[in-house]
Amino acid sequence: MSETDHHLVQIMVNQCTSALQNINLYQDLNAANRQAVRMLAIAAEFRDKETGDHINRIQQGTYQVALKLGLPEEIAEEYGVASILHDIGKVALPDSILLKPGALTPQEFEIIKQHTTFGVNILNNSDWFELAQEIALSHHERWDGSGYPRGIQGEEIHLAARIVAVVDVFDALVHQRVYKSAWGKRDALSELQSNSGTHFDPRAVNTFIELIESEALYAALPW
Repeated sequence: MSETDHHLVQIMVNQCTSALQNINLYQDLNAANRQAVRMLAIAAEFRDKETGDHINRIQQGTYQVALKLGLPEEIAEEYGVASILHDIGKVALPDSILLKPGALTPQEFEIIKQHTTFGVNILNNSDWFELAQEIALSHHERWDGSGYPRGIQGEEIHLAARIVAVVDVFDALVHQRVYKSAWGKRDALSELQSNSGTHFDPRAVNTFIELIESEALYAALPW
């Protein structure tokens, strides 16, 4: 090997080393960012006894539905990570309403609804949280336009928020809450199906039900 060839090889080795270092740095930063998101989500859910399990179910359910709908794995992962901040705005709500064991008054429900816009206000200082902002704002919108806070409908609602709406409602139904007992899996799936096309995106509902009934998702998570 000539001196020139040796020099060129050395340059290539140095470039590869630099590239690998950049990849490792990116992976470290990405892992750190995801951990920060998880910590923020846990802080938001801290008053809930199920904290960690709940956000795990939302993340994995959202990821699996997105993947089965045909989204690239990278995008499905982004949906999953961003989904765990869907209720971040609840940190601004009083315990007396958030943890109330009985039915909410109309006035209390109006306060509860504000957690969607509170979530956007909390997350709006960073482009990195752009998808999480959209999910926080829109996961209570409905396919027929009867949801809140904007009353948008159909595909005007971001796909990630439409998926989270399905996963989150199922999770709420099959687990005990301060205001309700846990439902059985079959009853919860029937509720999703009966509200498909009104409350929920039909494709998201059908895909989620397929995953649950195939046991692919249900067996993997503590639902």
